[in-house]
Amino acid sequence: MALAVACVSGLLNPAEGGAQGIPAHDASMTSQHSTIQGQLAAIATQLGQLDSIQLQLTQLEAIAAKVADLYVPFKVEIAGGLCDSGPSPSSNPEIVIDSDGTDTFVVTSILIKRALMNPVDFMFLSVNTVRINGTSFDTRTGNLFGPIGGEFGVLQSADILGMPVRQTSIVDPMPGGNVPQQIVASGAGAEDIKVRLFCRSDDQDMSLATVLVAGWKKPADTISASYVPGN
Repeated sequence: MALAVACVSGLLNPAEGGAQGIPAHDASMTSQHSTIQGQLAAIATQLGQLDSIQLQLTQLEAIAAKVADLYVPFKVEIAGGLCDSGPSPSSNPEIVIDSDGTDTFVVTSILIKRALMNPVDFMFLSVNTVRINGTSFDTRTGNLFGPIGGEFGVLQSADILGMPVRQTSIVDPMPGGNVPQQIVASGAGAEDIKVRLFCRSDDQDMSLATVLVAGWKKPADTISASYVPGN
């Protein structure tokens, strides 16, 4: 009788894997299943985050593409040089503007500043021609400056663009049309814009101190300017 009770007791004891208990390996499998489910949920969350990141990247790429199509301001300032030497009859110095890209760009200002000189030596300084992508336009203006009193202490300056084209004498011109208020040029090729000046000083050398070019360009392009001295 004692042996039978012991056998029945063993069958009913959950700790010994009895009929009413859960086998130890089943409990372990349940725990692993829960862990896997948790990992899958975490992966699903991460995938959702990746989708959100990808969407943000797409939006940033769209913004970058729009920025590339925008125009940004530029300013190039260079030193001038000899405009005309006193002994020579006259000279034709040039201002050359060039882009290293192929997109169009816009020049809205070409500001020049004359160096110090004796007022009695100054005769003429005007715009002769403007060449845009190889096509020249005769835009002869009146005098950009005049021999004003006290010129030793004055650095006369003028914006070439927008100056009136003369119909008569360079000294007392009757204004006609205008040099373009702004110049649009293609960046392809060399010397995209060239401004040819007419310069005359009979006694002493006349020089330009500074040339400043400003306008609008594509962000990836670089605009350069150079001054070709007169005789």
